Amino acid sequence: MNKKQNMKSFYKQNRIKKNKDKNSLINKIFFFRYKKPVIIAFSIMLATSLSLAFILSTKDNSNIDMANNDSPTISEESTRFYKMLISDNSLLSSGNSIPLTYDEYEVMAGDNTSFIAKNTGASLDTIISVNKLTNAHLITPGKVLKIPNRDGLLYTVKEEDTTIEDIADKYGVSLSTVLKVNEIKNENNIETDTEIFLPGARYTIEERVALYGLSFFTPLYHYRISSRYGYRSDPFNKKRALHKGIDLAAPQGTPILAARGGTIVFSGYSGGYGLLVIIKHDSEYSTYYGHMYKSYVKSGQKVAMSQTIGEVGQTGRVTGPHLHFEIRKHGSPVDPKFHVSLKK
Repeated sequence: MNKKQNMKSFYKQNRIKKNKDKNSLINKIFFFRYKKPVIIAFSIMLATSLSLAFILSTKDNSNIDMANNDSPTISEESTRFYKMLISDNSLLSSGNSIPLTYDEYEVMAGDNTSFIAKNTGASLDTIISVNKLTNAHLITPGKVLKIPNRDGLLYTVKEEDTTIEDIADKYGVSLSTVLKVNEIKNENNIETDTEIFLPGARYTIEERVALYGLSFFTPLYHYRISSRYGYRSDPFNKKRALHKGIDLAAPQGTPILAARGGTIVFSGYSGGYGLLVIIKHDSEYSTYYGHMYKSYVKSGQKVAMSQTIGEVGQTGRVTGPHLHFEIRKHGSPVDPKFHVSLKK
């Protein structure tokens, strides 16, 4: 089997679509990830290390003991060399600048983000960030994911961000590297909603909780799930429509709890929602509490997780008393089952 067939076999086994861009590097960081000059350099280094080991083995016993204690092993040298290859300094070295590029990975049945991270060499944080996944568990077969040639976070500049340096400091990455990778000339000229890549960055603890764990409190202590998130037949017009949240049936007057700390941005009547409360949280999340009988909060008020904000009712378009509960990320509804520990 020739080299071309070998590479095709590799990509088929790992389900990676090779980028047509000749500068693509997903296949250059280990297992086809670097071009011939780097591989040759690695071979020379390895041959040198083997030669050194052979020379040391010819010394007398006393010298052998000293050499073994003071000299790095071949494995240590190889690891050090590999880390140098994928370091920021190597990727951005003068005259050998390697641009940020992406390859594609098609999700197959049975895949999960951990499996994909292991098979592509990218970190879990990187895959979730670059593909703007709202939850680590939310991938479906057929979805095509972007896999960058280096680890890091794809960050969207927020209105409250003042400088790129502040963003770099938050995630503990080098400002100069951020500027080089994103080809930013003026670090003080930063616009809201601009996307920048932060090489080597990892999510904060709070962000990891939101993405990987159950980050919301159940809004009722006692309830029965009467309708789940997803497409269903509308109970009034019988047409198929997306149910954007979950319905938690409970007696009228049952206390409703804030699923997470935040700021009340709406408290009042809103069409089919009836009496509605909306809470804005960090990380671009918001929660909706519909069909309430009473609201105990007002717009602009700060609330804490599990604080009582009202009572279950049957206002708006309802067939009985219940709480309609939604979780939204960047304004789009997500399935609450991935964020709240619900009864079966």
